[in-house]
Amino acid sequence: MDKSLINKRNRESYARNKNKRVKEKRIYNEINRDKINERQKLYRKRKRDELLKKEKLWRELNKNKVRINNQNYYQKNKERLLAQNKMYRMKNKTKLDQNKTDWNKKNRGKQSQYNKRWQKRNPNALLQRQLRYLKKHGGYFNINSFEYKMALRYWGKIIKKRDKACVVCGSVKDLNAHHIIHRSVKPELTFVFNNGITLCRTHHNEAHEKNLIHA
Repeated sequence: MDKSLINKRNRESYARNKNKRVKEKRIYNEINRDKINERQKLYRKRKRDELLKKEKLWRELNKNKVRINNQNYYQKNKERLLAQNKMYRMKNKTKLDQNKTDWNKKNRGKQSQYNKRWQKRNPNALLQRQLRYLKKHGGYFNINSFEYKMALRYWGKIIKKRDKACVVCGSVKDLNAHHIIHRSVKPELTFVFNNGITLCRTHHNEAHEKNLIHA
């Protein structure tokens, strides 16, 4: 019998019985759900490397499609995802802080270069972020962002003039005024001189990486 005729008959038979087959398959999947899941787990475990390579290749070939799908999924599930992320960060705060500290130590130069490139490419975003930060903290003292920025600058100058050198190593280069208790924790102590010490850039970075800002 002609092969094309057989294929045609098969297609017609499939079209006639499509709904019946779909229903049967759905019933079978519901009855054997655990068995199917176990079989799929074993398959994925056995073919893990091969599947990862295929997925990576597919993502590279369909970057725009993946990006659009991710954006659509995020918009549909935004509230649930934000709640999950917040809960996860609360439960794993110590672990996440330690991972961040370790990563910063290993990639300090890399992160610094990335920040500089980002600031050059996004000057408007950087400005808006700084203004939001200043407005947020300046509102506590009922002053505008410019007044807050200037007051913070003078506070830093007084702290550095008082200590004259890094209180840890005695260096006089690249000095920074550091809040012992950070502004985000106790904003009312922002301009208190006893809440400030002078640190060199190295020890200032270490203080923030080790979360001594909450000391």
